[in-house]
Amino acid sequence: MSKDQSTWNILDRIVGTSVSFNGLLIPASALTSTLSRYVDSLVVWNDHQTYKVSLVGSAVLVRFSAHYFLLCTNHQLRGCRMEDLSLLGRDGRQLVTSSGVRHFNDESNPHYRDLAAFEFTKPCQEYPDLKERFFDFREVPPAALNTDIICAVVAGFPSKD
Repeated sequence: MSKDQSTWNILDRIVGTSVSFNGLLIPASALTSTLSRYVDSLVVWNDHQTYKVSLVGSAVLVRFSAHYFLLCTNHQLRGCRMEDLSLLGRDGRQLVTSSGVRHFNDESNPHYRDLAAFEFTKPCQEYPDLKERFFDFREVPPAALNTDIICAVVAGFPSKD
């Protein structure tokens, strides 16, 4: 096998295992580090005198159709007041709450179980530096029907829930 053929075989393998990510091909070896940029700490403000913020899990930050959403699971929010869910500023000095929440916990429809989406569009307009933390979700697979799943969030570790 010539050096040119060997190079093409390696490139074919890299392209063949790459993922289309908003129009760019991301090699499988770089996918985890690329996607991990959009996972953030799920924090809530509390009334504790010393510890003002509690870390309750992780969340995925997504921008879709000019709206900014924090996606997490409802079971992470047990015992929390929804209006206290926040994004912690990069410097740790600022806590920004969302402008609303939608719950998808309809027991009759297992496709939406345990998902919570918090809208951060208004906070992102007031604090533009937050926008860089949100994944720009703009490419929908061409063969996907609107009834099919176009996004899945899998994070954390298993529990009895």
